[in-house]
Formats: sequence, C-alpha cells, structure tokens
Amino acid sequence: MAIDEPNLFLTRGSAVAAVRSRVRAADGHFAPAVRKLEAEAADVITAGPWSVIDKKGAAPSGDPHDFVGLSAYWWPNPDRADGLPYVPRDGVVNPEQELYDGPAIRTMADAFGKLAAHAYFCGSVQSGERAAVVLERWFIDPETRMNPHLEYGGYTPGIWNGTGWGIVGTHVLVGLLEAVALLVAAGHLSPTSHDGFLRWIEAYLEWLLHSDHGRFEADRPNNHGTAYDCQVMMMAYHLGREGVARQVAEQVAYRRIGIQLEHNGQQPWEVARTKSWGYSSGNLLLLMHLADMGVRLGVDLWGYETGDGRSLRRSFDYMLPAALGRQEWPWQVIGGWSGAGEIWLEILRRAAGGFGDRGLDQMATELDGLSTDQVAANRIQLTCPAPGMS
Repeated sequence: MAIDEPNLFLTRGSAVAAVRSRVRAADGHFAPAVRKLEAEAADVITAGPWSVIDKKGAAPSGDPHDFVGLSAYWWPNPDRADGLPYVPRDGVVNPEQELYDGPAIRTMADAFGKLAAHAYFCGSVQSGERAAVVLERWFIDPETRMNPHLEYGGYTPGIWNGTGWGIVGTHVLVGLLEAVALLVAAGHLSPTSHDGFLRWIEAYLEWLLHSDHGRFEADRPNNHGTAYDCQVMMMAYHLGREGVARQVAEQVAYRRIGIQLEHNGQQPWEVARTKSWGYSSGNLLLLMHLADMGVRLGVDLWGYETGDGRSLRRSFDYMLPAALGRQEWPWQVIGGWSGAGEIWLEILRRAAGGFGDRGLDQMATELDGLSTDQVAANRIQLTCPAPGMS
C-alpha cells in the first residue's frame, strides 16, 4: 500500500512528500525537474536488470556472485610482458574496469534511483515495477544476487586480490537505500522483497563493521573513511540499529572534521589528488551527509569546530569562491577547470539548511559552468527540497 511520506534519513520525508503533492498538483515550479525525470526514466526503463554474475572478468575466488572491483587508476605495467604488477596513474581510469562490477553497480544504482523517483513523484506504475525487478536481480534472487561482502573490491592484478580501499565503490548504496524508501512509499516493493533486501543490507553491514577490509577502510583519513561512515550510518538507520548509527556520528567530529580538514579550510588529502576539485567537492558533500544524518540522531556536526578552527563551515567557505567563479582554484585539475559541477547544487542546498542561511541556496544560479535551466531541471529540486519546504 502506498504511503505519502517516505522513511528517509538524509532528507526529511515530510518535505519530500510536500514536493510530491505539489508535483501531482502540476505546480509549475517543479515542471523542469519533472520533465527531466520523465526523460531519464524513459531512458532506463528497458535497461538491465544488472547482476554481478554478468561480469566478463573472473572473480579471484572463482565465484561469480562475488563483487570484483578493479582499482580504477591502476594500469598494466608497460615494462613487463605480463603487465604485472599493475602500476598507478592517479586520475586516469583504466578501461579494463568495465570487465568487472564497479561500473555495473553504479549504473544499476543510478537507474534504480531514477525509476524509484519517477514512481514516487509521478505515480508511474511501470517505473515502480521495473525498479523492483532491478533490486531483485542484484540483491535478492539467489541465482543472481551479489554475495554481501567486498573481499575483492580494489582488485589490483599482481598486488591485491582485494583491499579495503575498494569499499568506496559501494557508496552508491547510500542513495539506493533512500531510493528504496521512495519505492516503498510509492507502493511498488512487496514486503517480502523489502525484507529480502534488508537481510542483504544487514549481512553487508556486519561485514563492513567486523571484517579486516572494513576496519581498514574505517581508519582511512580521507574521502574513503567519510564514505565508509556514510554507508554504515545509512544502513544502520534503515535496519533500525540507531545505536550503531549514533556511535559513528559521535566520532565524526574528531575522526573526520578534526583529521581531514585544515584550520584554513583546505582538505589536504583531497587537494593532493590530480582531480583535486572533484575529490574536495565530493568529500565536502559526504561530510554534509554525515552532518544531516547527525541532526536526526541529535549530534550537531554542522556547528562543530575544533579549537584551531577546523569546521565544515570553514571548508565550505574555502571552496565557495572557486565554485562561483570568483577565484581561481589553486590545485591541480587534470584537463583544466570545467566549472563547479552539479554536485554543488546539493552542497549549496544542504549548506543553506545546515548553516541556517537560505541565501546560500539562492547562489545556485551563480555557480560557474551551470545554466539556470540546468539548475531548475536537476533532480535535487525533488529529492532534496529547498529549506522551508514542509
């Protein structure tokens, strides 16, 4: 049975339900985003469904149900006939990763998110039913489902069969879990399928919390550690394990803000990368996700500041002038500067709510490289409503 308000963690379900009501009432404010969502859903309605058993590369274990993610920036050694061991080229993606499961899980999660949103906001039965099929094949059907672990993520031939570094590859499950909540609210996921999916999530969460790879990733002082926290908190919340989620949230202040950010706002681990803008923006948004989840748990990360001034606000303020095209970004960006990127639409929206300054959201039309039409049509207008929406 459909319900109006989805059980979301990153965004207030009541605000999303209010947007849905306005969409159903043909509110012109949301028309550009709805048109784009309808086109996106039409593009993926016949795609997939996807499964780890479809990969062309072999799993080191011999079990095709094991997820294998090739380390994206590692390439065959040009000095060896067999190409081993692979060597790093930071920021340059090895096309061999297409033989394995990393691109497939991202494609699957992206398609599922579009279909679930289309079912919830626009009432599409076809999209809702197709989304349920996508979820079933990747997570539930014993013949096709992924084993709930990532022992072979970060696969680097000649070096590692798998490493904790690969866990960042399942960060797409954060958005997917929220999209599942939309699908449930739309009435298109049966209780049996929902329970089967949550059993998979619970098994994976246990692996993240207790495996060697999981504990390794939890200790990373960069975006990998932030993405790990987001996954654990999101999974724990949707499983009703609030104590686990709160324990992670309470550690973010010193483990992430206190270690990853400098007192002047720089993110040293991210600006050292060849794609420094993308990594800095991505990690800032991950930290904001943790802060918004913290609000639901009574943990204030938006207002937290270390004794020497490290804070989300300072890191946001450090990047904002470049995002608006008012200052040059001083760090390396392979291929040159190409604008703030649509990720900054969400950064501004979450900053507006988290810092209590609605004017920040209104800066979206000033972002370098984005048109007014792109801003209006972005799905963020539906799934992460502007502050004040109730």
